[in-house]
Amino acid sequence: MKRYILSSVTILALALGVSSCEKGKKKEESLTYTVPSTYDFENIDYSGQTARLGMLAEMSSYLKSANASGVSIDQKRALAMYENGPDANFTGSFDASKQLKSKTISTEQGLMSSLIANLCTISVLTSDAADGMAGRIKNNAKTKEYLLNENGIELAQVIEKGLMGSCFYYQATSVYLGASKMDVDNETIEAGKGTKMQHHWDEAFGYFGVPLDFPLNTSGVFFWGKYTNSRNGVLDCNSKIMNAFIRGRAAIGAKNSTDRDAAIATIRSEWEKVSAASAVHYLNAALASFTLDKGVVHHSLSEALAFIYSLKFNVEKSASLSEIDDYLITLAGSSDISKMNLYKITKENVERVKENMSNKFGFTAIADTL
Repeated sequence: MKRYILSSVTILALALGVSSCEKGKKKEESLTYTVPSTYDFENIDYSGQTARLGMLAEMSSYLKSANASGVSIDQKRALAMYENGPDANFTGSFDASKQLKSKTISTEQGLMSSLIANLCTISVLTSDAADGMAGRIKNNAKTKEYLLNENGIELAQVIEKGLMGSCFYYQATSVYLGASKMDVDNETIEAGKGTKMQHHWDEAFGYFGVPLDFPLNTSGVFFWGKYTNSRNGVLDCNSKIMNAFIRGRAAIGAKNSTDRDAAIATIRSEWEKVSAASAVHYLNAALASFTLDKGVVHHSLSEALAFIYSLKFNVEKSASLSEIDDYLITLAGSSDISKMNLYKITKENVERVKENMSNKFGFTAIADTL
């Protein structure tokens, strides 16, 4: 077990006579408390988040099945999977009150539904993809086939990563770790859930998609957990994010809002770097194949666009919305996914976005290794 100590500034304040019993003052924050090495706490429940991870896994698998020529996607079922409706036909058992759409930031729900519907419409096509014509493209090795819309975007990738951002990342960093969910009761304990504040923290953790003993255990990582682990060799992000989640939960138990808020700042910053670094990773993949394998280029750029798009949904984002839109416009001619065109992209523009993002997020020295 580790012991976590308050900052010297706080200790100095106490030494000068700040007392927890002063009338009108907050209850004194604990000076020391136990921080476990894993997410080992009583009264944990993030079953709703686990359910949504499972829903997206099933929906994404269903949508990606359309990459195989001759496999078409039923629009009614696909949209029902997004909304957890009666026609979803999930293999998993998901409570009817849980869905992906309602937890997607409201401004993006219509877009995601539209992208799903568009993918279903073009899934019946067996012809080759071309500028202005939806269809299929294979990598040079003929081992992978991708379904592209008329603008050369692999919608299945944009939907999956887009929901990772506009649903999971948004809910964790901006909602559950936000003031409305953190400035709540931290006294009354509900069996199995803890206090309201503890429960909200656990729900944010649930969207990270890792086991309780991550990163010692990396089996079964989902979505953001998977990409965090993939970027760990360069960013050393596994322990940074996980330790912040553990430390923040312990701080809540100790009624220590100062340390909790420091953990929130770390989670938001390091998680953002995972999304930005994943975008640069796929820009690298596109650059490596730019004149050699168009199938790989369209696939990689579709993923890069979605990870850049996801950066919008962190309330403490490092890049402004206008900067994020500029990355998207430079790459694909528009910040609107429905209007982006990967057939118009240039290698110089890909390199420019890589350079700009690397400078913004501190990746200059490691950009080529991401």
